[in-house]
Amino acid sequence: MYLKVILYFKASETFYNMMVNRGIINPIPYGDLFIFGSSITLLLYFFRGQHNKTDSIYSLLRFVVGPSEENDYTKPLLSPQTPQLAKSNQDTIRQAITDIHQAYCTIDSKLKTIWTNDVCPHAYGCLHYILSSGTRLFLVGYTLQLSLKSLLQANRILRKPSYILKLMISSDTFSLGAFLGGFSSIYRIVSCLMRRLLGKDSKYICIPAGSLASLTFCLYRNNTIALYVMLKALQIMYIKGSNDGLFPDLPQANIFFYCFSTAILFHAAILEPHNLRPSYWKFLQSVSGGSIGLMDRHCLDIFGLKSSESLERVLKKYKPVPLQVFKF
Repeated sequence: MYLKVILYFKASETFYNMMVNRGIINPIPYGDLFIFGSSITLLLYFFRGQHNKTDSIYSLLRFVVGPSEENDYTKPLLSPQTPQLAKSNQDTIRQAITDIHQAYCTIDSKLKTIWTNDVCPHAYGCLHYILSSGTRLFLVGYTLQLSLKSLLQANRILRKPSYILKLMISSDTFSLGAFLGGFSSIYRIVSCLMRRLLGKDSKYICIPAGSLASLTFCLYRNNTIALYVMLKALQIMYIKGSNDGLFPDLPQANIFFYCFSTAILFHAAILEPHNLRPSYWKFLQSVSGGSIGLMDRHCLDIFGLKSSESLERVLKKYKPVPLQVFKF
């Protein structure tokens, strides 16, 4: 299933590049932001709805915005907390750690009682609800980004260990964490404010909350994320419409779209490889055993796409080796 989704949005992006290259579509400034914002808002609306939520995207939404934002969430009953006393015979380091932990627990307990509201479905106060999620997701995104950069720069770090400090404070390292933490925080802030203003909870609250939260996509603009969210929204919307009788049920639709997406990618690789992403080109090169880059395109120039020139540019850019061609 994951391979099919990856192939779908690879083909979608390639098809879009082909349309732009032909002048059929004009690029829209911040089009990726619009696609992500509208798609994630639609997914959040489905997330707050009553229909089946077995798709993996709902697990991701549950992780980002929290399970308490679902329609069937039940507010838990809280038991009174008892303070934990530290032992007095601990050494200095353990005592310092214990003091820090107790200070954290004290601040956390106070935050849980600030800005409480019976209308909100979460267990503790709104301020704790907002800060806890934003901080947690920021740390998750920062750790993932730092780990990935460290793996990619492992040789350089081994030669110069101090380079890890540069990675830790780089603005690019903070981008994913800022996006995830900011999205969750803004969504929860707007949701809590709307519930207070309306005096009730509603699934329609996710529309302004999701729209405003999606602006954080500017901090980590990624076409892959935008296309994945868009395709998931279209897929779920089609499945829901098909179950309601609004759309026809296409038998073996997954197989058809998989084959169609594969055809688009190989068509672009043969006739217009400049419209492929570098990663897509390398993937097709590896799948074909390098045959994609060895085929002679001069006989295809009659179609007016300048396929031979496009291949030369791609090979010089991504594989600067002498070109060997097979003559038909």
